[in-house]
Amino acid sequence: MEILKVNNLRTYFNTTHGLIKAVDGVSFNLRRGETLGIVGESGAGKSVTALSVMGLAARLGAGVTDGEVWYAGKNLLENPTLYDSVRGRRISLIPQEAGSALNPVLTVGKQVEEMLRVHLSLTSREARSVISRLLESVELPDPGLTARLYPHQLSGGALQRVLLALALCCEPDIIIADEPASSLDVTLQAQVLMLIRNTKARQGLSMVLIAHDLGVISQNSDRVLVMYGGRVLEAGPTPKVLGGPLHPYTMALLEIYRVMDQGMGEVSLTRAYPPNLYGNNRGCVFADRCQKAADLCWAERPEPQPVGEDRVVACHLVETESSHE
Repeated sequence: MEILKVNNLRTYFNTTHGLIKAVDGVSFNLRRGETLGIVGESGAGKSVTALSVMGLAARLGAGVTDGEVWYAGKNLLENPTLYDSVRGRRISLIPQEAGSALNPVLTVGKQVEEMLRVHLSLTSREARSVISRLLESVELPDPGLTARLYPHQLSGGALQRVLLALALCCEPDIIIADEPASSLDVTLQAQVLMLIRNTKARQGLSMVLIAHDLGVISQNSDRVLVMYGGRVLEAGPTPKVLGGPLHPYTMALLEIYRVMDQGMGEVSLTRAYPPNLYGNNRGCVFADRCQKAADLCWAERPEPQPVGEDRVVACHLVETESSHE
């Protein structure tokens, strides 16, 4: 049963150089209790997608020009005032860069207290009684001390745990975690990801996990979206997509991951330039880097089409179910 559904989401930036299509027709659904991974290179549109779903794209100077975000039977984008009761309360975001995500002039306890007072209407006394238990639940060793500290006084791992506590404090249904441990060393990253995974299982949460690391996605997601140039190029169950990729871009990502992991070999990408998101790209956004690109790839945009059970791919060169009709 799906708990969140996103249809044809488009988020654009108006710049002096033209229109940037950062999110260009993205669709997906999140099922109750599952983790949906979103993977792709920097600039693929992952974070802008997350902020658009949360109703926060305007804070980046972007505008959602089309699309639907359905939660609890309501299209949040149709009536943005609905976000007042949903954002932070029912759908929480763990943002990138823990150090800059927290208010530097307020203690950790004060920031958690504000969340509890705004969304749950708790008094200061009631909130204080919750804060210690909440910080303890994210495995901070001295919750009382942590609550009195300012963000700059905490380590990266502790900051990440505080962000998780903030995301959990109102007992949401969904957490969107945007690169929740990318700034940490390998050991701390593993600890934080395990904490998130265990917390999700214990509380029965649904999660969208955004990462550029295929290892993180493979170990922590049930299904995966592969994004590039603001579009979804491939999606499906994580073991199937990463175990038998169909889109040339997914194949290239896995090749890059293998080369970086093993420290040998070459990656077969014609260029390492980011995609051009300006203007009207009529064809496949990956065509200029794809060694298999044909004339059709440049002329016509491939839309995600079903391939087998619960799997889609946006590529003219992959045989899809619709090609048999």
